[in-house]
Amino acid sequence: MPREEMLNELTDDFPSKHIYNFDEQFRYDTDRIALMDEVLEGTFETYVRVEAEMKFSYEIIGCKKFDLEVRHDGFTWKKTFDYVTDAFEIGEAAYRLLIVYPRVMQDGEVLHEREVGAAMDVKCYELHDHCLVEEDDEIEILNPPRRVLKGKYIEAKIFACSDGKFLLSVVHISNVNNQESLLDQFFTYFELAELIANGYLQCVDLIEFPRQLDETYKWVYLRSIH
Repeated sequence: MPREEMLNELTDDFPSKHIYNFDEQFRYDTDRIALMDEVLEGTFETYVRVEAEMKFSYEIIGCKKFDLEVRHDGFTWKKTFDYVTDAFEIGEAAYRLLIVYPRVMQDGEVLHEREVGAAMDVKCYELHDHCLVEEDDEIEILNPPRRVLKGKYIEAKIFACSDGKFLLSVVHISNVNNQESLLDQFFTYFELAELIANGYLQCVDLIEFPRQLDETYKWVYLRSIH
């Protein structure tokens, strides 16, 4: 039977969005803007988010009003909102409550033992979720690179790492052979690293050096995965 008690307890920041990792936050920001644009343009019909393996989904349907339906593990909750952003925020809050928080808590118990005496890689932490570098067990970058991609000014190399991740290193080379690093980023999946590498070649393979590195990465990421 449809219920909404659980949805009434949720807000746009309860549970807090701070538990999103980089990819989740990026997806959240992108989808929220896209939803608002569709409503303003009069093209919005429905929005569906599905986590099949976790048996979770939510759907937003509407025109003048927006109906949110959240499903998880055989249960269903429904609620109607005046604005699509409100429906989206509560759908995302349900996702954080039912999926992200349990995952973080489970992973946190494993990470807790590793955090003692470990140094945090701050730059990596800002871009991704938990990333700890233990002083006595440094990650080894394995040579030769698994993949090399070259454009006119951009060269990207993907290295396998001793911890099972992949390092994507992207450099910009000018006509006078000056080399500037654009990105050194770890990825869990080789396919994602390769996708972003190709994105750099397609988007920023120019003689001009893209100065705002963080903004360049987000721009390339957006155009690579959407």
